[in-house]
Amino acid sequence: ISLQIGGEEGAEGDPSRLTIAATLDQAVVPLDKKDSISGDATIAATLITGSGKVEIERGRVSVGRSRIDFHGAIGPKPRGEGEAPAYRYEFVSDGSTLSPEDSTEPALEFLSRIAGSYDPSARRLAIDELRIRTAGGEMSGSAAFDFVEDGPPGISMALDVPQMPVAHVKLLWPWMAAGTARRWAMNNLFGGTVTNSSLRYEVAPRRLGNGIPLTADEVSGHFEIAGARFDVAGRIPPMRDAAGKIDFRGNDVDILLESGVVYLPSGRVVAASDGTLTIRKANVAPTIGKLDMNVEGSADAVTELASYEPIDAMRHIGMTAEEFSGKVSGNVKADIPLSGVGREVKLDWLVALEFEGLDVARPFDGQVATDATGSITVDPTRAVIKA
Repeated sequence: ISLQIGGEEGAEGDPSRLTIAATLDQAVVPLDKKDSISGDATIAATLITGSGKVEIERGRVSVGRSRIDFHGAIGPKPRGEGEAPAYRYEFVSDGSTLSPEDSTEPALEFLSRIAGSYDPSARRLAIDELRIRTAGGEMSGSAAFDFVEDGPPGISMALDVPQMPVAHVKLLWPWMAAGTARRWAMNNLFGGTVTNSSLRYEVAPRRLGNGIPLTADEVSGHFEIAGARFDVAGRIPPMRDAAGKIDFRGNDVDILLESGVVYLPSGRVVAASDGTLTIRKANVAPTIGKLDMNVEGSADAVTELASYEPIDAMRHIGMTAEEFSGKVSGNVKADIPLSGVGREVKLDWLVALEFEGLDVARPFDGQVATDATGSITVDPTRAVIKA
């Protein structure tokens, strides 16, 4: 740390002035027993007699690839009757860059404003107003930090997003809030727009890093998404033009897929609707999601979709997608491996389809089936075809 202090005593009616220039290099701030933040910070500030505040002409905080530039002021808060002495502050950023180390999204330029107060006796830092604006939308909210001497601070946070690109929300998502849902979004959700969404976080002092997973009362969120790409798992092609909702509470995540389209490598297309991906105890390995969605399309397209791992239904029938034609609709249920899933873990699945005008190119015992109407149900143990 380096600190430079300069001053001028006022003369001939000019106010006295104190200037401060501070630099903090390679600082490490522990968050809990396992996690910490490292970075650099610089600040240049001035205190003028009679102003009642410290003016911060420029400040910069650099953490990894992210850079936050700001200016603002800190000063005593006007006291009401019976109120303890406190400070108030306001910081504005006319242009900062956010690029978390665990994100594959391009760096985000944003503007921001935060204002609030600090109560030294209660050791409480309140952010009464938090506004972040990007080229695609705005996020607003409030937060508070309750500091203690013998552990991590208590943190409360409420963020609301009327509308913003998915990529921007992923970058602005606080790293300490709902790590499980955040990691899933980082790795599986791309493009599209978030609307009518919110994030809530309420953790008591000394709670973080104590080894106990956060509960549904401590962290929760709701995101409504349209036009996104949703990566499922295994070799299943991603869902595109997806519209749906993501809700999480603690380490449980519920993803509702209202509609989407799967574009297969062959050029075939499958429409998906009324789907859910349910994740329970996502902090415990192995993490397996339960996928349940309706599908509709040409017989060869749906058959091709069902042939990808981890479903791989067609190997039980011994036929390929090219041998089917007609119209098919139905439901696919599958265990989706998300993390820590080894070969010894058994994954279950069920494909239940209704077909109409189905032609099967390969003969059955010398007989050719055409223009068939019926159903097919396939699970890991058997395939049942009725026509």
